[in-house]
Parts: sequence; structure tokens; C-alpha cells
Amino acid sequence: MNDSSERTTPDACREALAAVLKSRAFERSEQLRAFLQFICEEELAGRGTQLNEYQIGVLVMGRPRAYSPGEDATVRNRAHSLRRKLDEYYSSEDPGAAIRISVPRGSYQPHFIAGNSPQSAAVSRGRTEYRTRVVLLAFLMGAITASLLFWAATTRDNLDPVMRSAWGPLVEAGGQTVVHVSAPLHLFVRPSSTRLPGVRPEVDPAVLRHWYRQFPSLTTPNEFFLRPTNNSLLWGDAVGTVAVGRVLTAAGADWEVWPARVAGEPVLRGRNAILFGRPEYSAIAARLLDEMPFTVEFNQEIEEYGVLERDSGHWWKPQFVADDYAEVVYGLLTVLPSEGAQAREVRTVLLTGTNSAGIQAAAEYFSSPADMGALRDRFRDGRFPVAYQVVIQARANSSIALDRAYVKHREIPREKKSPPFQ
Repeated sequence: MNDSSERTTPDACREALAAVLKSRAFERSEQLRAFLQFICEEELAGRGTQLNEYQIGVLVMGRPRAYSPGEDATVRNRAHSLRRKLDEYYSSEDPGAAIRISVPRGSYQPHFIAGNSPQSAAVSRGRTEYRTRVVLLAFLMGAITASLLFWAATTRDNLDPVMRSAWGPLVEAGGQTVVHVSAPLHLFVRPSSTRLPGVRPEVDPAVLRHWYRQFPSLTTPNEFFLRPTNNSLLWGDAVGTVAVGRVLTAAGADWEVWPARVAGEPVLRGRNAILFGRPEYSAIAARLLDEMPFTVEFNQEIEEYGVLERDSGHWWKPQFVADDYAEVVYGLLTVLPSEGAQAREVRTVLLTGTNSAGIQAAAEYFSSPADMGALRDRFRDGRFPVAYQVVIQARANSSIALDRAYVKHREIPREKKSPPFQ
């Protein structure tokens, strides 16, 4: 057994497994519970090193004996979701767990890690530092807010009827809509020394020198210094934020922008929310997409994120040019109405995609009267359903979408709607 000690006895490990299986993080995913229970029982039985993708596909996922892991990525995709769910559980429900279950990337063999081990301490310390580092996105958010206020001075209560129908409670007076924007972790490259965290990121200086030369006005230094940060929005997300802000302002709605790094789910409780982010760096996006017909997942074949239709297994994959910038990207719009505070209907909208240009395309699609009018006509009764998803394709120039086009939509069954933030 991995990380064996007095605290990781088989009985203690089974108790740790039972706690995870009955947690809120796993309550809506029977398949992930079965996945985790199977690999943990195999590990506790001494067969953990024998776990493989084919075995899990047949015994847990119900794939036929003729199943080929090379052609069917179901197990790999579910393993990716399982790791996210475990991170969510230990960060929000049981951060002080005596034993943590970990499934390292590239393996299906689970590790049982004692809560006082160096591995567990490093994870807890990193999360504590993240939560205490509170720096607002002042400049960018200020610029966005200032531009929207200026625009609002000439445009007020001028919203197309189709948009009022599509956005519903998001644009109602007193709706208290939150635009919630996530940002990925970056490495800030500097030519001078900086206060660094305890673990210093290492990148080949030759690689940094190559990228630094893109700034011809700067002198390329001999030495580089790196500082991790998640305080920088991606350009597509920023442009998309302006697009939805214009709609909210035109409707005279009560709304505000919050960066995800300083505003978690408690800020969203009982309120309308428009969320920007990908499951790669947004736990909320990962949770909302966990049981949806369409999701954004890592595709092993192209080693990048694509949009996956779960039941058919079909992928919409970004297309890349020679310099590795995506020239064809995909966005995903997810609308999830639900009942909120004081029985008032609130609405949650997730804008995500294969990259920030895809997210921008999804935001601009949702903000376009022409696009939403055409979408309304695609639904069976010519009305927006209570919950749905739309896949959008766009041509992109680096990180900015140049256009957008409808690809496919799905109505979300009532039993798959996510609950409001509580």
C-alpha cells in the first residue's frame, strides 16, 4: 500500500473512502463513485499495480470485451473528472482529512496519504497560501467598469425583446446579477528579482529568452525570475465580459463583476450568475459541467481541451496553425435556471470553451439578439427551454474570436439541472 504508516491501515483507508463516497462532491455522480470504489478496493486487496484502462472500462464503465482504449477515451476522461472531484472534496468539505486519496496523473493506482505526511502538508500549505493571497483585478476590472458606465450614459432600457426572453431574471431590476470571472495560473516572467513562494518554478532559460524577444522594446536579460499568479484575465474572457456587461447595462439591471480568486461560491448564493471559466482552472465550471450533455474536457489525442458530447463520444477539437495558435476554436453556452432565495427564480449561465477565444465566442453569441433569435427558432415550440446548452464554433486570431457560428444544441433534462448555489 502506498504511503503506509500507522495511520493508513486498511480499516482507516476504507473509512476515508466511505467519507468521500458519501460526500456532496460525489453525490450526483454514481459512475465516479463506482470508479473510485473499484480502484481503492483493488489497491487495498494488493492488486493496485495491476490496474489498467481496459480493466476499468470493462468492469466499471460497462464497455464490451472488444472495447479498445485507444479508440474510446471514456476511462481517461472519467479519471480526469475523478481527480477534479477529489480536489474539490478535500479543498471544500474535508481539508483536515486524516487520510487523503490521490490518483496521480498517468496512473489508475490510488494513493492513501496520511494527513500529517509531507505530501499532504504541501497540498494544504499551497491551498492556504492561495486563499490568503487576495489581490483584486483592479486595473482591468476598473477599465471594464469605466467603459461600461460611459456606454451606459447613452444607452439605457434599450434591450431587444428576444434578449429579455433569453436572459430572463438576469436582466430584471433588482436581480443582483454577478459576473464571475476565473483566471488560470500564470508564470509572470520578470527581468529582476522578486519575492517568490517556497517552491521556485523551473523553466528552461532558453525557452524564456525566446518568448521574451517578442518584446523588442525590452532588453533581454541574462537571468529570469518567475512568480506564479492567477491575477491576469485572458483576453477573450475580458472581451466577453464587456459583451455581457453591455446587455446588463442596456437592460438597467443591477450587476457587478467579481474575480473568482476573491469571490467563491458564497458570493453567488441566491443570486443570478454569469460565470466565465474552464474546468481546467475553475472548480465551479467543472462542477456545473459534470453531468451535462456537453462538457469541456482534455483530449489526449491533440493534447488540448475540446468540447465533448458525452453520450455519443463526439469531440469538437480546436484546429491549430503552424505556430500553435488555434485558428478554429469552440465555445460552450450552458443555461441553468433554478429556484433560489425566497422562491425567486435565479439563473446560472456558464460561458466556457476550448480557450479564451472560444469563451469570447460563447459570450458574444449569448449577447447577440440575432443569434439568440435564431436559436429560439431551433427549439421545438419556438421558446427558450428551462435549461439548455449550445456549442459555438469560431475562427480566431491568437486569443481573440473573429466570428461565431452555431454548431449544435441540447436541451437539458430536468433531472440533470444543477441546483442553485446554497
